[in-house]
Amino acid sequence: MIVIAAGGGEHMGFAVSLAQRLEGKAEMLFIVSKGDWLNRRRLEKYGCVVETTKPREPMRVLLSWLYCCLGLSLRV
Repeated sequence: MIVIAAGGGEHMGFAVSLAQRLEGKAEMLFIVSKGDWLNRRRLEKYGCVVETTKPREPMRVLLSWLYCCLGLSLRV
């Protein structure tokens, strides 16, 4: 399974492009911002989509954010 963080803006374009290239070749899990229904709809056809709150604190580390997201996805 490939986990793709799609935070919006240009990152979303990369996520969609990657999903199109990997369609049928890999199982994908997308992490999108909470309440981003438009991009959720764009990615649902390629794999599972999990919503999470973007980290806003300056000391929050990307790895801890991803760990949090993966923990949420395992409970879905």
